[in-house]
Amino acid sequence: MNQESYQAHEEHIVQRAASYLQTDADLSLFREGDVNYFIHRQFWQLTDALAKPGTRWLTVGDLYGADAAYLQRRGCDVLASDLSDAILSKTKAGNLIRDYSVENVEKLSFPDRTFDYVYCKEAYHHFPRPALGFYEMIRVCRRAVVIQEPLDPIAQMPLLLFIRNLLDRFDTGLLRRLWKNQYSFETVGNYVFKISLREFEKMACGMGLPMIAYKGFNPGNVGAAQTIEQQTRKIRFRTLLSDLSLLPSEALSVVIFKEKPTAETVQELVRQGYRMLDFPPNPYLH
Repeated sequence: MNQESYQAHEEHIVQRAASYLQTDADLSLFREGDVNYFIHRQFWQLTDALAKPGTRWLTVGDLYGADAAYLQRRGCDVLASDLSDAILSKTKAGNLIRDYSVENVEKLSFPDRTFDYVYCKEAYHHFPRPALGFYEMIRVCRRAVVIQEPLDPIAQMPLLLFIRNLLDRFDTGLLRRLWKNQYSFETVGNYVFKISLREFEKMACGMGLPMIAYKGFNPGNVGAAQTIEQQTRKIRFRTLLSDLSLLPSEALSVVIFKEKPTAETVQELVRQGYRMLDFPPNPYLH
């Protein structure tokens, strides 16, 4: 099944590539001042504490190369990657990115600790076996992996979890009848794997990693053809509801550190609104 999923995604990329860069709208992800760029920047800017000039990055599932382009503008040495080069080759030919590599995240072609950071933005939920991709991204980085994805609301809100547990006592299918997209799939064939902080805590502790930084945020709606001002108002309103714990944040940015960050990096992350989680060492391993 995982091979079928990857094949479907490759075919989807090739279909998109057929008309890519034929209109000015295709450049919206690379053009500051465009509403599409503004929404994606809500994700990108949460890497700013790490994206220092000269740091080496790999972007994973970077369909258009826009993630790499943002990091490149900050002076980073970036390699974009995706399942196919159908679109990335055009992006590179247009001098929007410096280089790319065709990669399957379950088996990255790089040696251990090749990159300072690996950045996976809105791609993790496409992976048919996300845990395998996570371990590969950890393997090829030296400092940290940054994953940004839609947040699992049940894992975030205790009230929702209570309601699910209550309904499951009577009928484990009842919640699905009330919440139609409890198990949702995208047209390209993947299950939408929404993330939670807890799953990364467990994987990081199991690997003996030292720390996680995390921040919930509300990026706006890419599908809504609105102005930047309208998007800003929507983001502020949703963030207010999240701050009041009335609704969970729409997305989560989590930085899984492979080595302890410097005090300066921690301070910058905290200034950006991240919370830091230190993990105790395993007392039975030395």
